[in-house]
Amino acid sequence: MDTDLILKIYDAALDQDLWPEVLAEVSHSVGASGAIVFECDQAQRQIQLTIQSSNYDPGLIEGYLENYHEYEFADQLALARHSKRDDEIVLISDNILANSREELLQYPHVQSMMAAGIAYRYGTLLNKDDLNYGRFSFQLGKKKKPLTDEQLRQAHVLLPHIAKSLSICRPISSHQKEMQVLEATLQDMPIGVAIINDRGILTYRNSEFLRQLEQCNVYELNPVKKLKIKDERSQSQLNKYMQGVEMHGKFGARPRKEAIITSLDSSELAFCIEICPLSKILPFGEKFFSGHLIYSLDTKSIQVRNFEKISQLYNFTAAETKILKLLSKGMTNRQIAERVSRSVETINTQVSSLYSKTHCQNRTQLVRMTSGFGFELTPR
Repeated sequence: MDTDLILKIYDAALDQDLWPEVLAEVSHSVGASGAIVFECDQAQRQIQLTIQSSNYDPGLIEGYLENYHEYEFADQLALARHSKRDDEIVLISDNILANSREELLQYPHVQSMMAAGIAYRYGTLLNKDDLNYGRFSFQLGKKKKPLTDEQLRQAHVLLPHIAKSLSICRPISSHQKEMQVLEATLQDMPIGVAIINDRGILTYRNSEFLRQLEQCNVYELNPVKKLKIKDERSQSQLNKYMQGVEMHGKFGARPRKEAIITSLDSSELAFCIEICPLSKILPFGEKFFSGHLIYSLDTKSIQVRNFEKISQLYNFTAAETKILKLLSKGMTNRQIAERVSRSVETINTQVSSLYSKTHCQNRTQLVRMTSGFGFELTPR
């Protein structure tokens, strides 16, 4: 396992300027020429470049997307259909885009890529909760051969870490569109953000994490500022994730399943705590750092807004969408039953259907997952 490279992947969660070089290094490690990450809005039929390897010219990529939009959009629909619906991330060869290699090479957009030196492509989904985000592609030049089994294994080790890091940095990038300074961005976020060193000492916290620390009875600090989760089982999970990079990236394209869920009260909504390792935090002036970034979402205090998009993606019925809205407000199944004049058994069935359709195990996971849609979050 390339520990140094995986740490660089997680460093990019906080310092997004690192992504182009990280993608170039990841590509080199698996034998690819480069990689790109992009968005594919299926409803609007739009494709937008997000990140590219440092050796790529973004202008050329955007020109290709403009000139061959319909061809590339069709390719992305096909790749999405071939990507497994479970958590696993699997690279898919561009061979699935035609009946034969000879046929594929006749397509205008493929000929354009060949003229630019690209001979092979591999694609996958890094986010299977929201298929619009986390589209990923490796490209291989004419002088390279298709990826070997060993190179594919290396890619499949690294891609879950990229998926997790991108998932964690999305709310930062969403807020940073309006705030260019990272410190101001973090302070404005409705998600608690903290940084602890390798001894668990709290070295940074934003205003939302301070609120959680002071008001929510979930965390505590000892006299030397060592951060601890009060629930022993949750603290044990935190300790596990602090043992090394190999403890991360176990849930492929659904990294939110890796979150620690903890609560010290009887509420059915709880805290959702995500953690990733850091080896440097350049935005804070630290060239060398050994510690972890913590994201702490208080699902009892967050209001999810983008229900229409969520319902369309997961094919919720009107009744299920209504249940989701009430559930995200922290209402119990019995309270929801009283509100909509249905039996508790009926609500139990509908909530179970929501879990099944979204690959969630409980309502905290469900609210965490739905909060990722555009990060349209506001405190209650």
